[in-house]
Amino acid sequence: MPLDRFYVPIEGHVNKEAAFLCGFQWLLGRPEPDLRIAFNSKDNLEDVFKAMLAKYGSDKTLTQMFTALLKHRYVQIQNGPKITAVLLNPRLPSHANGACLGVWVDTKQLAKIETALGPVGAVCAAPWGKLDIDAWVQTNSPAPLECDGGGETQTT
Repeated sequence: MPLDRFYVPIEGHVNKEAAFLCGFQWLLGRPEPDLRIAFNSKDNLEDVFKAMLAKYGSDKTLTQMFTALLKHRYVQIQNGPKITAVLLNPRLPSHANGACLGVWVDTKQLAKIETALGPVGAVCAAPWGKLDIDAWVQTNSPAPLECDGGGETQTT
């Protein structure tokens, strides 16, 4: 089974946190039991989850997930998948065999994620900017994601 590829078109989002949330909704919809969110630095990991907590603090479910990911780097969803936050540096754990959301990544970092996932899995890029993943998009033809007003993720 080939690797499924997706990306969040950054032009359609007001800010980077909205792009992350779109990718996060995609991740939650995946059937794999082992899900990862890959960050290129500890600072980015902390910045994203703190921003999500500030913005969605009134949503109990999201608050619990983001707090656990920030504090423990993983959350086990009841009757669902385990989500782990990982750093790309020094390297992403190999043979993840699940789905991975790459946050604020570039083409080089996406290659690292894909190598770690192996032949089975799915990857979604939530880039910092459009130019960061242009080469990856042109080479791999990932499906763009769009989020509707309710936060549901759809492929186009």
